[in-house]
Amino acid sequence: MLQDSSPVQIRKHHGLQEHPGKRVSCCAHIWTKSKFLGLSICAHLVGEGTLTDHVHDETYRVTFPSAYARSILTTPWMEMGGKADVICEKSGLSASIEFLCKPFVGGARHRVVAELREVNDKKPFMTLDGLWNGVIHAKTGNQTSVFVDTTVMDTVPKLVQELQSQGPTESRRLWQNVTANLPHNITVATDAKVKLEEMQREEARVRRETGAQWQHRVSQCACNSCPSPALLVDEYRLCVALPVTLLWACL
Repeated sequence: MLQDSSPVQIRKHHGLQEHPGKRVSCCAHIWTKSKFLGLSICAHLVGEGTLTDHVHDETYRVTFPSAYARSILTTPWMEMGGKADVICEKSGLSASIEFLCKPFVGGARHRVVAELREVNDKKPFMTLDGLWNGVIHAKTGNQTSVFVDTTVMDTVPKLVQELQSQGPTESRRLWQNVTANLPHNITVATDAKVKLEEMQREEARVRRETGAQWQHRVSQCACNSCPSPALLVDEYRLCVALPVTLLWACL
């Protein structure tokens, strides 16, 4: 049996998305460090994203909260928890966002609070409070108003290529046997997961021994130690219909 806070898995993800019509693009790299917490699972989303407004030539650096899967042995549900920051160096504006986990007794699920500041200002000019999957209110001075109501926002389906059109190392094709069996046959899904991870470990071992470098199709690392925000390669540009209402709503 795994004890509390036992490490489970570390993965890296890179993403590039664009909305050509709105001239907005989003690029991010994330490490998901997962661990067991008794009857919950926590996935720390370590990394950074950049959201670029090409109309105003502004770039926002975004960090991520953690994701929690609760009550995994009964009726599972998820929530976000922890702090995230949004910073624009050009405008000098920043937002400190905190996703509040539900207390064991009382309290609401999915609460989020935030403070928006100008550069070098300790006092926020606006505060936010509400539900990240519901209504969020903004307070400026003594005035309170609805900042955003996510319940009336349109849901845009994700556009992805068919599995047969994807490359052999693309996630949906690579993990298809795990995904297909997970809802109804956990044993087969686990076997497929173990087989895939063993294959990846063996490939990594061969690269270490031969000194070979992994060749990225879409992005490239800007330094030798960690994957910085990726550099977009024209040949593989991704065009996704991505509505942007909140900076963290697009993550």
